[in-house]
Amino acid sequence: MRPVVFSICFRELLRDVCQKYSLSMPMYGVPIENEKGAIRVYGEIELFRGDTVTEAVRCWSAPCPNIDESEEDPARRCVGMVRDEFSFDVRDFNLEDKKCFEDLYGRLSIEHEVVMKKYKRVKKDYRLCHAPGCTVPRARRQIRRIQENFSGIRSVAEPV
Repeated sequence: MRPVVFSICFRELLRDVCQKYSLSMPMYGVPIENEKGAIRVYGEIELFRGDTVTEAVRCWSAPCPNIDESEEDPARRCVGMVRDEFSFDVRDFNLEDKKCFEDLYGRLSIEHEVVMKKYKRVKKDYRLCHAPGCTVPRARRQIRRIQENFSGIRSVAEPV
């Protein structure tokens, strides 16, 4: 079964945010087309800085194949600018999942490094055990140490 995907229209979200905070409606600039046919558009909103001063904030889009996508990108960036300005929250479930997975990846990477260090030590011990001139008592000591290291690795890899 295919997953259901919902698209967010950042242009509408930006209009709603501008209405909520009594800002002028966003304006989109004339598209610029590069040599590869990709289009760039800018979105502009005005933020009030006192009674008589306004600041026009302009956000450019990344190169996109059509006008709709080109207008969505600066709208998304403008929402981010207004969010920082007025300190409101836009809940992004994908971003929350991304952060969760990044944390999980970080923890697993650290655990992997620990296991790899122990694995390299066991591998080195194994080579020493089979080195020329290795006597039986020395080999037994090495095998015992290898088994201890191996049980340590297993305890890290399979936490209780």
